[in-house]
Amino acid sequence: MKMIFDTSAFIPKNKPEREREAIIALTKRLPDLDITIYVSREILKEYRSKLKFFPGRFPDLFKNVILEAYRYKTCKSLPFHKLKIHRIEPKINLDRKMIERRCREYDPEDEKFLKLFIYLGQRDDIYLITLSEDLACMAKESIMTL
Repeated sequence: MKMIFDTSAFIPKNKPEREREAIIALTKRLPDLDITIYVSREILKEYRSKLKFFPGRFPDLFKNVILEAYRYKTCKSLPFHKLKIHRIEPKINLDRKMIERRCREYDPEDEKFLKLFIYLGQRDDIYLITLSEDLACMAKESIMTL
């Protein structure tokens, strides 16, 4: 299964109890899941900057994989237990005006996730995991334009 994780899916701080519990459960099980997480250089930078907010032992486990993926060239998968990290640098132009009209807010910080989601979604099934309603709306609207 191919996935993109927004950092909101890893940070339990300031979330309702149910979401915090889900994030903690996810980060405990993530290394044992047979999935591929797709990242770009920009996403890796964000992960690195927010690692301290990830729960439990996950930051210690994930830090080395993030650093390794950052150094590797694109289109290379790195194993992290059963999980794989695959770095791709998408080249895509977004129709921001259309997305802005249909969604409450357009957050340029979320563009890195959206671009990768659109780029990979044109070729294969990909899942975007986020707790951000705005990013979810932006992804939904961008799919409708493909």
